[in-house]
Amino acid sequence: MELLDSRRLTGRNLQGPRAGAVAEVGFSEGEDVEAALGVWSAALDRALEALGREVAVRRVRRYVGGASLVLEAPLDALYAATEINEWAVAVASGPAPPLGEAVRRFEQALAEEANPALLALEAEAARRGAPFVWDDDEVSLGMGRRSRTWPSRALPSPEQAPWDDVGSVPAGYVTGTNGKTTTTRMTAAILRAAGRRPGSTSSDGVVVDGEVIERGDWTGAGAARLVLRHPGVDVAVLETARGGLLRRGLVLDGCDAALITNVADDHLGDYGVLDVAGMARAKGLVCQAVRPGGRRILNVDDPLLRGIGERPGPPLCWFGLDPSAAPLRRHVRAGGEAWVLDEGWLVRWQGGVKTPVVEVVELPACHGGAARHNVANALGAAALASALGADPEAVRSGLAGFAGDAGDNPGRCNLQERGGVRILLDFGHNPHGVRAILDMARRMREDAEGGRMSVSLGQAGDRSDDDIRGLVDAVLQAGPDRIILRELAGYERGRASGEVVGLMRGFLADKGWPAKDLSVHPDEVGAMRDALRWARPGDLVVQLVHIERQAVGALLADPQSPAPATSP
Repeated sequence: MELLDSRRLTGRNLQGPRAGAVAEVGFSEGEDVEAALGVWSAALDRALEALGREVAVRRVRRYVGGASLVLEAPLDALYAATEINEWAVAVASGPAPPLGEAVRRFEQALAEEANPALLALEAEAARRGAPFVWDDDEVSLGMGRRSRTWPSRALPSPEQAPWDDVGSVPAGYVTGTNGKTTTTRMTAAILRAAGRRPGSTSSDGVVVDGEVIERGDWTGAGAARLVLRHPGVDVAVLETARGGLLRRGLVLDGCDAALITNVADDHLGDYGVLDVAGMARAKGLVCQAVRPGGRRILNVDDPLLRGIGERPGPPLCWFGLDPSAAPLRRHVRAGGEAWVLDEGWLVRWQGGVKTPVVEVVELPACHGGAARHNVANALGAAALASALGADPEAVRSGLAGFAGDAGDNPGRCNLQERGGVRILLDFGHNPHGVRAILDMARRMREDAEGGRMSVSLGQAGDRSDDDIRGLVDAVLQAGPDRIILRELAGYERGRASGEVVGLMRGFLADKGWPAKDLSVHPDEVGAMRDALRWARPGDLVVQLVHIERQAVGALLADPQSPAPATSP
């Protein structure tokens, strides 16, 4: 047994409903895994007995080549629990400090971390059904405009806490492989149209009532806490990415709705999630946090999500592009709710009654229906906003007013024209997302007689060779006329500079891609200059993994930058 990673789980997690310490371990070929796990568990018993602590729940999630070993612990003992868990793993794997020496260290850690006031307030909040949000520095009761926050070492007693002043606001989780940020932004737009003040988290930042208060990739626990504590928030939409789910677990265990956009092959291999089915189970964690009367909102077009929808749980709401899908039809016949695309309309379907809400041609972000992935995102957003209290008119108004451009949805399916050349900018960075955006691009090219298409892409270094090959294959399937590769400086993530581009060039050569239709650039601006020099009116330029937004935007706005050619 080898210790690979050790961390705190601060809320409901993939292994169980409560906080604890988790050790990720690997097993060598031929190792007696059951014996090693037995030694680990017995070592925990010895340590806890020596500390005078009750026997704690431990959980084991096995996966090929390893396991997640969880020791549940109170909130004021999680750091100490990681030390205890690591020691038990060391006992099972080889030399470890003697028990007496280890216990003295554990006792000191437990004494330094102890916070009885935290546990007392947590217990009373649970008894009252009040939201409880905590971290090392602060503790909150309630949510948003109905929240109160104190320093973690200056907490009121349960008798002093202002229980009558704190409470919940509607809250929903959004997760999935692709479409999370667009769906979150669409949902917030609908809620604002409904007269609400949404707080949302996404991979671009934290936004409260349309104002960006933090920029960057904010999809983890810190982002959720920021929104849930903001006094201006009266409804929360929390994009929650795979990393935060697996590293820490959920902040809010009791939401009104949870939406999963889709599940695809991306970021596999971390924390024992080795295949797409395992990723679906990890994403499905958000559904476990939905209150009994809330909504699980799932994409019926995704086979893996159909499996999650068939499990017992809070009420289900399907959404999807295919109104004939068998699970969906069975669901509505039984009185359930669904949001579907039906004859060009977004339709709310419940109990056999179809209510057309808005026509797709009215939705700028859907580009007349060519952006089918955004039609799906709009359906999911409509279902989520409805579950959070928005009425059909707010759904119509919010989606119709969502431009889908660099102002409303920066970096996602942004389309503009320059000198007769259409330019499509998108963050698509995995095969599933790339196929979705290039499906739209292919439809657009077919509408322009004689139009050609260039595709520019790069990739971060933390993807496997197979992942990078899959990205290249997704681009080739769209039938581009030119491919432009580029470096992602600062995203090498363990690979040498130029290594990822070298792999992509090799994969393209293996597929017979002609060298004359390929170029390589050190950055996104250089790739865009190349594309503009190549393009002529009627062509389509697609820029994938679009991250240098300001620089590319300045280039496209500069009248001195390369203009499209005027003839073939």
